[in-house]
Amino acid sequence: MFHEYEDGLIDIFINIDGKVISPCHFNKWIRLLKDNHCLKRSTLTRYSFSLNKFILWSLYNPKWSSESLLDYLVRYRSEFLIDCKDVVATRKYDDGVITFELEQVVLSNNTKSFNTINLEMGVIEKYFIYLRDIGATTESLLQDDIDWLFHKTQNEHSVHAGYGLSMRDSLLEIYGKKKSLLRPLKTKSHGNESKYFPFHFFYELLELAQPMERLIYLLCGGAGARIGQGLSLTWLDIDYDVKEVYLIDPCSDMYSPLLEEPRLSLLLNRYGIDPRIDKPHSKIAFKYPIPLEYGPLTFITKHLEDEFFRTMSYVVQPSEYDSKHPFVFTTSTGARLSTVQVARKFNIHLMQLKEKYPLNPDSDNYFNVKQLHNAKGIHSLRHMFAVAMADIGLSVPEIGIDMARALTQNMLGHKNPASTEVYFKFAGIAKKHYKSVMNEIEKNDTSSLTQTIQYLSLRQTYKGNNKYGRK
Repeated sequence: MFHEYEDGLIDIFINIDGKVISPCHFNKWIRLLKDNHCLKRSTLTRYSFSLNKFILWSLYNPKWSSESLLDYLVRYRSEFLIDCKDVVATRKYDDGVITFELEQVVLSNNTKSFNTINLEMGVIEKYFIYLRDIGATTESLLQDDIDWLFHKTQNEHSVHAGYGLSMRDSLLEIYGKKKSLLRPLKTKSHGNESKYFPFHFFYELLELAQPMERLIYLLCGGAGARIGQGLSLTWLDIDYDVKEVYLIDPCSDMYSPLLEEPRLSLLLNRYGIDPRIDKPHSKIAFKYPIPLEYGPLTFITKHLEDEFFRTMSYVVQPSEYDSKHPFVFTTSTGARLSTVQVARKFNIHLMQLKEKYPLNPDSDNYFNVKQLHNAKGIHSLRHMFAVAMADIGLSVPEIGIDMARALTQNMLGHKNPASTEVYFKFAGIAKKHYKSVMNEIEKNDTSSLTQTIQYLSLRQTYKGNNKYGRK
């Protein structure tokens, strides 16, 4: 059972034979992740679900006396996460007349991708590392009156006695260095980056969309926003005079130069909304700042930027008297548009394009059509933005790969340059199969190549110079 407090924190409680237990120091760990690591509510919820499954499984699958921590975690991953073996409890019924045993499925698991399994196992390791860091001294990870994993530690005076786990010296050395205890499962080499939506079909996608859908596609594909970030756009963050668009985390103390008031306090004071706990706002995760250096968004081309503001003229802004919130993307009833609703509509448009362009190995455009059929989910538009920017950097000497790298990293909000570099590697591979993205830009863009270069150069130097930041 999960309990969510008013401040957005989460705690776990498990009822075993009438006794309620919870993980040791779990609430403190969640608070640390929220306050110090700035993790969002959706991420904290995912962490809680992952750890809750492991704890419940461990209560019905005790650790063998000769089993190391590594072996135990491997057994959990193999039996439960990969093989999906249900946790079954046997209940004995005896009223003096009738006696029988009843089996009940306590916990079940559906098959997941290896990427998801690696994430779940990473959460468990992070929790163990936290307990080591704070020097947990209880004999159990649960409350003192109930042992977890096994009843007594073999060496109560060892460094890791507080875990209720026994570790070999080699594992202790690895754990002390905070390296991964479990080797991650192997996944496909290119991961999600290879599932980008091909830029060559982006203009056709925009033609299929209604104005509000087109705006979201332009934010995600034209400017590299995540869907949660795009849905966080408010009427207060659009400057029509200089054509600037800002995306600000609703749960942060950030503000735009258009309205110098911290976003969280503005929503609380003016609209009575606490986006950290009030639904549906708490369901739309912003994740990280975008761009990395706080400033207006950068579109792939000036033409796409102009298209965004042209499309905005078709979306009617409600009066402040009628509006219950300042967010742009809403349903017909005025409620906020959800990520599920947007994803559903995008998948319909994607299917229409796939039907229009079936796979044909003999086609001259086979590589792009194949990429279209590989695209999955609206997040593929963000990958499209990154690959398109990398393609421009690799194709146009006047722009330069260094400037393209810096601009792409900044626009995507990546702190680590390696996260951006993968797109340049994939764009280099893809260029062997098709002509540059610039061909499509010049065909659909009213501006010349020189104007495109000037636009990107201006954005690179201008971003971050605005009066934009924290109050």
